[in-house]
Amino acid sequence: MKTIIFVFDGTLVYSPSMWNIAIAKAMDEVTGRSFDPVEIRKIARYGYPWEHYENDNHDKTGENFWPFMEKHFQYVCSHFGFNEDECKAIAPEVRKYILRIENYNIYPDTIETIAKCREKGYRV
Repeated sequence: MKTIIFVFDGTLVYSPSMWNIAIAKAMDEVTGRSFDPVEIRKIARYGYPWEHYENDNHDKTGENFWPFMEKHFQYVCSHFGFNEDECKAIAPEVRKYILRIENYNIYPDTIETIAKCREKGYRV
């Protein structure tokens, strides 16, 4: 059986600014202060493994992905004046916002495309 593997976000679904919004919500939740996702993006935009596709990122998959990302979130938080302990408290909270299904919007043709792939014998 042939297999098709899709990149989830940006191919099957879209989630505009979700990573920045998730960091802002986690910072809000832990500190009770409000943060602007646009300002967060200025710092957070660099450091995601998919931005360095030329590198071997196999060690950043599955559950290994989140410790790597938490270091990035800590780095972002440090730029907003949080101390190390605060950054360590905020970073793991970002994950729960990223994993909420309601934060993703499905593209109009996603279901049809997956169905057609299955009809043609592909495992999706």
